[in-house]
Amino acid sequence: VIYNDVPGYKTPSSETKLLNPGGIIKFVGEYIPSAETIIVKTILRDAVTFDISGPEDHTEADFTVHDFEAYRLWTLAGVPIGEYTITYGNVPGYESPPSRTLALTSGETIVFADQYIGVGTIEVHTNLTTASFSLTGPENYIGKGASWVNAEAPVGEYTVTYNDVSGYR
Repeated sequence: VIYNDVPGYKTPSSETKLLNPGGIIKFVGEYIPSAETIIVKTILRDAVTFDISGPEDHTEADFTVHDFEAYRLWTLAGVPIGEYTITYGNVPGYESPPSRTLALTSGETIVFADQYIGVGTIEVHTNLTTASFSLTGPENYIGKGASWVNAEAPVGEYTVTYNDVSGYR
């Protein structure tokens, strides 16, 4: 006997039995609900929110939370197989990871391990509207003018290098 797949269940193994004259053979295939699991892992612990859409929709409130020293893990077991898309919520001071889709197959686990990137504001002010400069660091920028602002710069160390302006030292 070869059992057919049923979505959301583990398929019983095929069975072979010999039927003797006057005998009886019985095949019993037990379909067990799948233990498919979704895991979400982030380094941030506080204020992280997310929505997962797919065959079933979930939010972080539906998951079991596990806190570790370096990260937080959310787990949700027993979900149907299919494609799931995660959309992360905003966290002040961080750039949210982009949405992502993963396929959950029978008996498997999918892991969304995406990183929030810390961001801050860089301001460059000069006394000349003709001034130009470059910033090097975790992200590189080129700017000009008397006032330049980027409120979504990744955190880290930056160096500003001003370009020469004709007639000034």
